[in-house]
Amino acid sequence: MDILLGIVNAIVGGWLFNTFDMQGVSGVNLYSMAVASTGAAVVLIVYHAFFRGSLAALVTAHGPAESTC
Repeated sequence: MDILLGIVNAIVGGWLFNTFDMQGVSGVNLYSMAVASTGAAVVLIVYHAFFRGSLAALVTAHGPAESTC
């Protein structure tokens, strides 16, 4: 699973960098590690936003929070 996530992170990072006219993964070097790390951050943020109890999911599941003031 770790290998699969690493590949997905590198693909997402490469896509993001190419979208902003920057070079994507170019081999095994520090720049490519930064690209993959950026991809990892984006993948984890999206994952947690959709699958790990995001605020939107809590509000829709339990209704809007009532004020106790």
